[in-house]
Amino acid sequence: MSHLRTSIVVAFIAVIAVAAMSGQTATPPADPTLAELRAMRADLNERLEANIRVQLLVARLTLQEQRTSDVVRQLSDVSEKMRTHEQTKAQMGTVSKMFGDLSALKPEEQEGNFLFSTLKAQMDAMAKADTDLKQQHAELTNALGQEQARWAAFNAQLAELERLFEKPRR
Repeated sequence: MSHLRTSIVVAFIAVIAVAAMSGQTATPPADPTLAELRAMRADLNERLEANIRVQLLVARLTLQEQRTSDVVRQLSDVSEKMRTHEQTKAQMGTVSKMFGDLSALKPEEQEGNFLFSTLKAQMDAMAKADTDLKQQHAELTNALGQEQARWAAFNAQLAELERLFEKPRR
């Protein structure tokens, strides 16, 4: 009989142990401190992920600012070249007027005239440079618009993240 009692007690303890183990995984913790600790841990993980996103976004924004600055610098250089080119063109026009209307020369006179050949070659080069500078200016103006749009998009994302951090805590 003693052996039967021992078997019943052992079986009873085994059932209680299995019920206790299954109850621990299925039910939330009864300790409010443990629940608060888990909530704080989840909040900390969320903040860390947000911090990483912010750092990446700030790095992208900084890179975008550098790109925009490079395009602005290039655009400034081309604008300066255009101003210099316009001044040179005006000087060439003055020189051309000083020597009279060389285009009035007959074609056979134009071919043998060193002054006409030189001025014509310079005027042709000036016209090509004018076209090239205008094209570069247009391309850089377009590129600047695109770079500024990208910068604005990154900046808007940062503003959105900033608004998320301003929300009241629970």
